[in-house]
Amino acid sequence: MPQGTIVRWVEARGFGFIAPDGGGDDVFVHARAFAGRNVQPVPGAKVSYRLARDGAGRYRAEDVALAGASPRSSAARRGPRDGRDSRAADEPGQGALWGRAILGVVALSAGVWLVRSGQLSAAAGLILAGLSGVTFIAYGADKLAAVQREWRWSENSLHLLALLGGWPGALLGQALFRHKHRKAAFLAQFWVTVALNVSALGFAIVQGPRLLPGWAG
Repeated sequence: MPQGTIVRWVEARGFGFIAPDGGGDDVFVHARAFAGRNVQPVPGAKVSYRLARDGAGRYRAEDVALAGASPRSSAARRGPRDGRDSRAADEPGQGALWGRAILGVVALSAGVWLVRSGQLSAAAGLILAGLSGVTFIAYGADKLAAVQREWRWSENSLHLLALLGGWPGALLGQALFRHKHRKAAFLAQFWVTVALNVSALGFAIVQGPRLLPGWAG
């Protein structure tokens, strides 16, 4: 059975989310899914579960069981400050997320410089900036949909936006929304789209004035 860590629990509503150990999107879990009636889920608890789909085809955890002792007692010993930090400790790649955000800002700043230096036309710069904005919004909307268990953006759609030039916005979305930042297969494809887009942009800057007279300013 898959295993993971409870990273969020809403006691008042009886549901939360599990971060899979193998990476990927957080999995929704309801209090009714726990095998023991007297189990008190808390953030930081290691659990095993069965991955199932609801009537709408969305993933959720069933037959959830704590993997070993509940961390409630140790969390209490750590005190309220450590309790607040427990999710941050379990969240992988915090430094990497900040790095992605910085890289996204640098990429957008580089686009502004290319326009100001005349290597890109203002129209081309606006298109690329607009694609980053759309991609950033798409990541935020997909994260919200995942939480509310509504219609999701497909991974192929997110990759297409990145490939067309929206990857700086994707980096900001991954960092600020903490979305699509753990799944290795997704990230491998994402960085391929970044490499392809940067290569195409570099070719356009070098050959654009000859092939597309309107590309450069």
